[in-house]
Amino acid sequence: MYKKISTGKITVGEKLLVKLMTKEIIGDIEKVKIICPEDCGLINISMSTSDGENFLDVEIKDTSIFYPRNWSVSTQKYTNVNVANDQSNVLRADRYLSYGNILIEILGKIEGDSIDNIELIYKTEQPLEFVNKEEAVTSDTEGVYNPVHDPRRKDIKEYLNKTFMNIAKEETEHNKSLVIDVNKAQDRMDSIIDIIAKALYHKKFKGIDKKTSDQIKNYIVKALREGKTLSQVMKYIRSKGIDEQQAENIARTESHAVQTTVREWSYKQTDPDGEFLYKWIGPDDFRTSKLCTTIKSRTQNGVKLDELKNIIEEESKKELGDSWEVRGFNPHINCRHNFIRYFD
Repeated sequence: MYKKISTGKITVGEKLLVKLMTKEIIGDIEKVKIICPEDCGLINISMSTSDGENFLDVEIKDTSIFYPRNWSVSTQKYTNVNVANDQSNVLRADRYLSYGNILIEILGKIEGDSIDNIELIYKTEQPLEFVNKEEAVTSDTEGVYNPVHDPRRKDIKEYLNKTFMNIAKEETEHNKSLVIDVNKAQDRMDSIIDIIAKALYHKKFKGIDKKTSDQIKNYIVKALREGKTLSQVMKYIRSKGIDEQQAENIARTESHAVQTTVREWSYKQTDPDGEFLYKWIGPDDFRTSKLCTTIKSRTQNGVKLDELKNIIEEESKKELGDSWEVRGFNPHINCRHNFIRYFD
């Protein structure tokens, strides 16, 4: 659904600069309408997400409508241009994503310059665990936000639920007598969401600052939820000034880590006793690693999920050394393989 917030009239004081924060916005920024009085002077307006991404920086003197877009994600034609004043091509470009308050900065030319209103329209889905910021604190630490209410959890939870429901459907179609308690599984999602969020956000990428790292991670989770391609994720990362090789490493490795963690949890809900068999699958081409080829060979007739995880760790350390840190079902950087159920 689409929602709108309005600032009301804003007047520039003697310092000529006004800074204000909107209420919390969780969703994709669709458009911004700036309503000016008839005698409006030349005013500069800048807007940034809570992650520090500047999505609007314009100078106006008349009422205007803008469509902020991350052009470089989808087309080189608009590289380094982040706003359109009409709707041409806006459907082909990615919206900016907000996970909190929007910072609005208004710079006037003379004291008394004003605008009548700023309307910010965004597309959102009500967060699954919405809570007012005043309430989002731990019981014993005043002013500290409780991770359970982090808005980033929304995308993780939606992707987790989507994957789980697909796997549950696949299992019940194969075995008509299998009964899966979907509601009970969904009630247990919070613990795995915590694990995924902590693993994903606990440190920055090498050579990239924490704010940019978090922006990239936010996009990766959103991309998984929305079914975006790896190329789209890589283009977004490259738009942050990251070279092509590192962009691919991040896109593949981080997406793979989240995907496999979500799949493992989902399969454990449909196979709580660990009786089903699984196998390692993926492409066989010049890029396929010896490591993944070996794992595929060892699991071609199906193994239990915990055994598959042990095989991945065993082969990874054998190939990459005992010091190699295996992340669950992620045997090496840039892995293109995954696991599925093995059916006789």
